[in-house]
Amino acid sequence: MSNGDDDLLHSKTALSWAAGCSTFAAVGGHIAINWLPWEPVIGAVISIVALAAFAGLYVASRRARIAVASSFLLTFLITFSYVLTVDDFAESIKGNMLVDDFRNIVTIIVGFYFGSEAAVGVAKAIGTSRMPSSTPQDVRKADRDLSTPAATSNEQET
Repeated sequence: MSNGDDDLLHSKTALSWAAGCSTFAAVGGHIAINWLPWEPVIGAVISIVALAAFAGLYVASRRARIAVASSFLLTFLITFSYVLTVDDFAESIKGNMLVDDFRNIVTIIVGFYFGSEAAVGVAKAIGTSRMPSSTPQDVRKADRDLSTPAATSNEQET
C-alpha cells in the first residue's frame, strides 16, 4: 500500500524526467542543426518532446486531459521556437494548411482543458459539499475520478 509521500515522489520523478527529456531534446536539436540537416532534427525533436511530455505528465498526474493538453502545447511551443530560429523551416511552413490546422487544434485543446477543469471543480464542490463526513482523500479521489465516493474512508475501514 502506498502513501501520499510515495505518490508525490513518483509524480515529481515523472515530471522531472519529462522536463529533462524535453529540454535536452529541444536544446540538443537547436545545437544539432549546426551540423545536420534541419528536417530530421526538427522532426525528431518534436516527436521526442511530444512523447516525453505526454508520458511524463500522464504518469505524474494520472489524468489524460492534462497529458494531452501539455503534450500539444509543448509541441507547439517547440515548433514555434524553430519557426523563430530556423529561416528555412519558417519559409517551408509558410501558408501550410497543416500548420494552421495544428495551431487551431492547440487552441481548441487548451480551451477545452480549462473548460473541463472548471467543470471538474464545480462537480467536485457540489459532490463533496453534500457529504458532511468527507475526508481530504475523498476530495482528491473526487478531483481525479470526477466522482464522489459512495462511502468515506472511515466507513470503509469498519
